Amino acid sequence: MQAMTASDWQALIQATPNTAENQSLLALLDNYASLASVWRVPWWYNLIYLALPLAVPAVQSFQVDASAPFVITHTMVHADVGGVAQTISGLNIPNATITLVITGSNQQLMDVATPIGSIFGTGQYPYYWAEARQLAANSQLTGTVTSQEAANTPNIRLTFGGYRLYSSSPS
Repeated sequence: MQAMTASDWQALIQATPNTAENQSLLALLDNYASLASVWRVPWWYNLIYLALPLAVPAVQSFQVDASAPFVITHTMVHADVGGVAQTISGLNIPNATITLVITGSNQQLMDVATPIGSIFGTGQYPYYWAEARQLAANSQLTGTVTSQEAANTPNIRLTFGGYRLYSSSPS
């Protein structure tokens, strides 16, 4: 079985009579044609926080490439203390909170700082967002992390997984 291309959908639209009773069908076919012309390319952006002291907010950002919007579908965290090696069974979820803001529109994605473990999973068990979130090309996402670790200064890497959207095949 082969997927239909945008030109296949256009041919189907052209072959469908443009009558009053076909208007909803033509609108649906047109929607499928536009979806078929979008290339989804897997992509990951990261925010990296090194040696976070207790209760001092740290700010990091990533800028979405100007060539394509980015859709966040899942998030993951990796944390360590002093770069010490870990096993899968000993992975840390840091005792820290985060606030995420889409910088250009100043849109905050949560009402208060949220525990990282509430919205970031691990590489083996990512946290999948209830609804994918699209960030415009050239937009910026800023994360403010505050560590609650009294005895440690963790290193935290937050990964935003998803895909970039291209209207033609990316090179």
